[in-house]
Amino acid sequence: MIATPSHALRAASRRAGKTFVWGSNRYERYVPTAWHRDHRIAIGGILLATTISWVIAILGPSAVTLNMGPRNGSLLPPWYVLKLDAPPNEWAVCIASWVLLVIAAGSLLIALRALTAGWRPRPRRMAALGGGISLATALLPPLTSADVLMYAAYGRLQLIGRDPYDITPAEVFRSQFDPVMRLTERPWEDTPSVYGPVASWSQLAANHLGGENMHDIVFWLQAFHVVAFLGVCAITLWIARGDRDRLNRAILMTVLNPLMIWGVVTSAHNEALSVV
Repeated sequence: MIATPSHALRAASRRAGKTFVWGSNRYERYVPTAWHRDHRIAIGGILLATTISWVIAILGPSAVTLNMGPRNGSLLPPWYVLKLDAPPNEWAVCIASWVLLVIAAGSLLIALRALTAGWRPRPRRMAALGGGISLATALLPPLTSADVLMYAAYGRLQLIGRDPYDITPAEVFRSQFDPVMRLTERPWEDTPSVYGPVASWSQLAANHLGGENMHDIVFWLQAFHVVAFLGVCAITLWIARGDRDRLNRAILMTVLNPLMIWGVVTSAHNEALSVV
């Protein structure tokens, strides 16, 4: 049998895990030929890693989840279980954190391989999923980093008329009681601010909105950070517009990147403000 261009295209598309529709310049639903190019495993893994991080956060203060002090009756996020008989086992939450990072990294790699093999998801759905994950994550306590407590302390210094570039939180709370700065953690409480004007403004604004409640101040800082993160992602996607494959890859590397969400949103870091 003599191979025609139609047969050649169909054979090539089957090897790539996609079905070409002759004469239509489009592809039918992507069918993966191997697990390491399976988009369903990729999305499922991203959701699984996200769920694990949410469970760790919802369990409340632990070796991984930040202790923001008393809520003082506040109904604002971050939300978590208020009363447990004992804090979560530190080995359990630490191992779970490493496991979710491995799952997240593997899922991202599989998703990128699926794109290369011909998976063509709808960009709006992908971006909406990533945005939803980030917004939901910002409603839970930060994990693995106490930097956000220092952001709150620097804003507190500004609020009481002190210069966070000249004085440290420890210099204040060691000489007098302060409801916010007393909750900072070592080793950074003796460090002056190293952040620029935009970050410093956000820290002051969070203190104005949160009052003397560290829990509420952290919420407002998380809100500022997640908005900045989504803004940077939106700019990236706007740059990638016009090419669906490039756009989907940009989505996976930014707004739907579980490692990026972990590093910026889950940890409540302010890097997105710096990028903006």
